[in-house]
Amino acid sequence: MNNTAKTGLYRLQTQNIDWGVAHLYEHLLIRSFHELVSKKGYSPYLYGWVGGETFQDVMFVEYGFYNPDIERLFIDFMDGHHRINLDSLDNEITRLEAEDNVIITVKDKKQLERVLNDMDKAIFIRVDANSDIEQLPELRKGNSLMLQERRSKKSFKQVTIAVGLPDASLEDKALFLRLTPIIFDAMNERLFNLGAYENEASWPVCNTPHSAMLAHAIYTVKRGAISNNELTAIAKEALRGISLRSHEHELGYYASGFVDTPNWHTFPVDYFRYTGILVSKDQIAKLLTVPNVENILQRLKVHTLPTTQEHFEYV
Repeated sequence: MNNTAKTGLYRLQTQNIDWGVAHLYEHLLIRSFHELVSKKGYSPYLYGWVGGETFQDVMFVEYGFYNPDIERLFIDFMDGHHRINLDSLDNEITRLEAEDNVIITVKDKKQLERVLNDMDKAIFIRVDANSDIEQLPELRKGNSLMLQERRSKKSFKQVTIAVGLPDASLEDKALFLRLTPIIFDAMNERLFNLGAYENEASWPVCNTPHSAMLAHAIYTVKRGAISNNELTAIAKEALRGISLRSHEHELGYYASGFVDTPNWHTFPVDYFRYTGILVSKDQIAKLLTVPNVENILQRLKVHTLPTTQEHFEYV
């Protein structure tokens, strides 16, 4: 199977939209598509990614998908006029608070919902060879009038959720290198539902030939909302819940996309930098079978600890 990851970029002009509302819409848009992927029967851990960034006058939404069916689903989704699910509104406001370390007060929730629904009818434009060259106003992020923000860094804490693979063979370690995106996506799905915001995710790390493989993700959560022990339990449950038996074909797309995407040719260099393991993308892809992946997932160890500066050195 020859399969290059399908990537693309959209933009939406937001000059006449409250910046905070536009940022919230970006969150809701990404979450709503993720929910659609699962609703359509695809694996939420193998399809790829959707990301966004909102400036004062423009919003960008970028994607990368391994399965061409997912790209077609996303294009149809973006061409629609009822994209977002407002059932996630309160949760995504909580995640905005964690992202920016602020407490948000919604002045008028009914008005907020009306503006979000109006945004949902707006037309996103693909940024491609047919796009015009434009000079937009000053590139900056703005302030919100509809969402009152009060900075309160003390109301939040950063935690690091570390995932380890002990007693690993060299083949196990090589496979772990490419399993970390699946692992983090599974944890994110559960933690985002609790209002957590992912700040960074690390490269896999292995300090010596006899060391366990390690990787970690750094999250911001509201202080007092959930304990570190509860976070560990939720992350463990998320990893136990990864089901690949009915998604073997998608795992094949995931493996071939990793091999065939041209600008990922330096991944073996980065893997060596952090682990000392010399392995090609093709060798890793051959190890990406459902039995091999399930074997690794069943042996993972999870711990949650306060974030330190050292944790940022591997992201």
